[in-house]
Amino acid sequence: MCDGEPLLVEDHASPVGYKVPSIPDFEIDPSLSKTGNKCVPLNVMFIVGMFMMFGIGGGIIYLAFTSWDENLIDDVQTRFAGDIL
Repeated sequence: MCDGEPLLVEDHASPVGYKVPSIPDFEIDPSLSKTGNKCVPLNVMFIVGMFMMFGIGGGIIYLAFTSWDENLIDDVQTRFAGDIL
């Protein structure tokens, strides 16, 4: 069928039963996901992430129901149309 190295190789130590031979094996310590950043506590990162999520999401929803962005694009095009042409 295909020449070269197989895409998957059976591996009983893998959680899914196969591994990709072209990708090197890197050991990842599962405890690293629970420690978070050493400079900023995990709770602060979570709260900042929630504010960013609501801020960006609210901005996108606001733009969907208003014509503010369309007016801005029209203004930019009318101001710079003379410079381009």
